[in-house]
Amino acid sequence: MLFGGTDANGNILNDTWTWDAVTWTQQFPPVSPPARARPGMAYDAATKTVVLFGGSANIPLGDTWAWNGLTRTWTQLFPATSPSPRQAQVAYDSLSGTIVLFGGDGNGGFLNDTWTWNGVT
Repeated sequence: MLFGGTDANGNILNDTWTWDAVTWTQQFPPVSPPARARPGMAYDAATKTVVLFGGSANIPLGDTWAWNGLTRTWTQLFPATSPSPRQAQVAYDSLSGTIVLFGGDGNGGFLNDTWTWNGVT
């Protein structure tokens, strides 16, 4: 799964693409996150969704979205607690059943905090 990025001219994109182990296919969901580069994305095996957090659209972003592969659409999530806006990578931890985010690059520079996503917050 791929979302956003920049094209050869530096334009920020909001494309959604899926990979089936052979071919990339562009998706055209009815709802999508705003354009951004370098969001953190990981498959959440507990909720069977791909979770996207943050990224940058000339400023760091701090929103959370989930991709449902069955309905092929994005849903914005509004957790009660969330990391500050940033560009950061995330990974799924199968032992805890959570997505883990560490650090990243935010408005004040590099960050060194750790966050987990449990499917709700």
